[in-house]
Parts: sequence; structure tokens; C-alpha cells
Amino acid sequence: MILNADSQRCPLCGNDNACGLTTSPPSQGTCWCFSRPANPDALKRLPADLRNQACLCPRCLQQLHDETTPNAP
Repeated sequence: MILNADSQRCPLCGNDNACGLTTSPPSQGTCWCFSRPANPDALKRLPADLRNQACLCPRCLQQLHDETTPNAP
């Protein structure tokens, strides 16, 4: 992830992404997303220019997960 001026914003919705790595001081090198890994297929749906720029917010991560996870029979 590249830490830049937008690293505290979700690249999809623009809301605060609550990234623990961008807080001052950083949260001991951890972020909430470390315990909620993203589905690689979901991340492939992001536009290429938005990938690896900033963390998604919890809501957008869940939405992408829901959209790419088949419903159980």
C-alpha cells in the first residue's frame, strides 16, 4: 500500500477507511483489515488505478465480498 494524502480515505466511497497504519502514531503496525482479508476476486473488480493506493473501508470491503461470494444453496 502506498501511503499518500488519500491513504485515510476509501478509494471507492471516499469515506474514512479507519486504517490503523495511517493514524498518528501508527497503531503498532496493524490495521483492522489484517483480520478481515479481502477476497482476491473482489479486489480484481476495483479499477486498476485504485488498487494498492489505500485500504477500503469496512463497508465497501463487505459489499465487494457480498457481490463476489455466491449464495449458499
